[in-house]
Amino acid sequence: MTIAESKQTAVILIDCQDSVGDDAYFNTAAPQNNVLVFNCSTKDYIEPLLSALRAHYVKFNAVSFVTNNAGIHTELTRFFPELFRGIRFIEQLPLPLTKTDMTELMSVAMTLSPFELVPAEPLVSTEFNQLKNFFLLDERLTDIAEHESISQLTAAFIAGLQDQKCAFSVYTQIRLLNFYANRLNKYGEVYFKSLSLKLGDTNVSILHLWQLVSDSRFTLNQRYFIYNQLLSLEFSGTLKNKSDFNTRFTAYSHVVREFALQLGLPGAFIDKEERNPDIVFVFIAQFLSPRHAPSKIVLETIKALCLSANKQVVLIDTCELLPTSGALPWYDAAYGSRGGYNAETLTYEGARFNYLQLSAGMPNLVEINGVIELIKTYKPYFTITVGESITADIISQLVPNVVVPTVSRLPHTLSQYRVFNKRFITSADEVPECLQQGILSVDMLPERTLAQSELTRDQFGIPRDKVVLAVPGNRLDAEIDDNFISMLLCISSDSYFVVFAGVFNDYEDYCNRFPVLRNISVFVGYQEDFPAFIKLVDLYVTPQRVGGGLTALCALSMSVPVLTLKYGDTYSFAGDLFAFNTLHEMGSLISAVCNDLAALDALKSSALQRFVELEALSDKYTDLFDNVVNGPLFNVASVVARSD
Repeated sequence: MTIAESKQTAVILIDCQDSVGDDAYFNTAAPQNNVLVFNCSTKDYIEPLLSALRAHYVKFNAVSFVTNNAGIHTELTRFFPELFRGIRFIEQLPLPLTKTDMTELMSVAMTLSPFELVPAEPLVSTEFNQLKNFFLLDERLTDIAEHESISQLTAAFIAGLQDQKCAFSVYTQIRLLNFYANRLNKYGEVYFKSLSLKLGDTNVSILHLWQLVSDSRFTLNQRYFIYNQLLSLEFSGTLKNKSDFNTRFTAYSHVVREFALQLGLPGAFIDKEERNPDIVFVFIAQFLSPRHAPSKIVLETIKALCLSANKQVVLIDTCELLPTSGALPWYDAAYGSRGGYNAETLTYEGARFNYLQLSAGMPNLVEINGVIELIKTYKPYFTITVGESITADIISQLVPNVVVPTVSRLPHTLSQYRVFNKRFITSADEVPECLQQGILSVDMLPERTLAQSELTRDQFGIPRDKVVLAVPGNRLDAEIDDNFISMLLCISSDSYFVVFAGVFNDYEDYCNRFPVLRNISVFVGYQEDFPAFIKLVDLYVTPQRVGGGLTALCALSMSVPVLTLKYGDTYSFAGDLFAFNTLHEMGSLISAVCNDLAALDALKSSALQRFVELEALSDKYTDLFDNVVNGPLFNVASVVARSD
């Protein structure tokens, strides 16, 4: 008989009684029937329970958990679902258990998740307790000013996790981060939840995270900081369960309206007859360079305004994306980069425009008010925002603003107009009724990007005789996981090669963990001339991601099929022909075309045809401008000041 076969099924009763006090312990009620009773109070019960469970874990292969406390039932289900699957709540525990009770409870016992157990190791490390105790201090002693201390404590905790052999203890401590979050001060709550997410706890509530954006315990700038961090986690793929539009829109609206309330009414809406039809202001929350996709969209918009619509343009980089202002303890926080343009005017492909960059301290009332005064002085005919901007939304109380999205979903804005591209996968019905009138169904594609140089496979060590798969991206560390690498390694062909391009710091780590990967791939870093690079490959293969639309479009224009899951920007450009429900389906198609070059050529022809179709369906930028000017909200103030 094997060890696994000798294990038995057990019933564990978690008996919560206020009279127990701080002494929590297991009492063997019926050892011959494998019934254990855990006596505890609601205070500080979790670590003794988990420690006792670990001690008995090796004895059982399945357990039926029962508790008489609704709160404990909720917490164990929410924070430790892998351990306490199927736990039942029975207000009056049937003690002693009858034979009928035993039979019923045994019949619903759940198989225990397998864990490597090392009882000699502590369940919870000293480093974990030090980090927890730090955030039990007065919150004024644990804010962002203590960043170095927090970083040191966290580094010690993570290093300890990596050294531990007891998988049960590692699991427990990661889950305890989320469990203890609401028991700490407000900064500890945010920090523990963000740390738990980054360490792989998928049970962190997305809704609870978004509710922090409206939590009055934090300052307005702190809430906007949290909002940006959550968007970053969703964009990078760290949050596997995405929030819906209304959750994000509600959070964003609260922030915008509170900034507007603190500023006060900016003045009366400027009638179209009083505005200057030759001037347009353009806003973006982060302006970097043409190789940055949102900045590229801004530049293409400005070029059309200047050269096709003969407008004078003022570009304002509001520096609101991933701000440092309002920063609070957040594990591995993301911060926005600033463009290095030290000039009042810029030129892009023949279009000359004025440029203003706000400070790294944005958003703040002084600078937003300064922009308001600029609007009152120059009275632009309308404004365009690429992405989202608090400043631009507040300005929409004076002149109409249209928001152009940077990803394939509806933008968050309280302004008059938002663009809803025909390719969007999401539905315009998600937008609140009061904003439906301002949806503009237009779809502008940037001009086709041409190669600036000639590259060869030999330059990168790419075999000439292989079917080459490109995996490009600037966030590959967040987007690629073991499942994606396994899909690449399971392709049923000896004639393919993988090229990773962009930012992929984890490449060597994956090669060490998957030695075969090193033999069939290369990492070539960031490619400045992406069109020239993509011409060298046969297939563009993407992990699940939100962005990547412009590189996917470039690949299609070069007859390179874009293989994607049915999600995000790449899907919106590639369409259903190149999209898959699972990575397994994607791998099967890759295997097929690697072994059938005629099928690969047909797929390449379809890729170019898809690009031609997208071009045929696309609108001109001047179509967007005409829609704004001729729309029903061109002479109507936005809903920023409203509460609906």
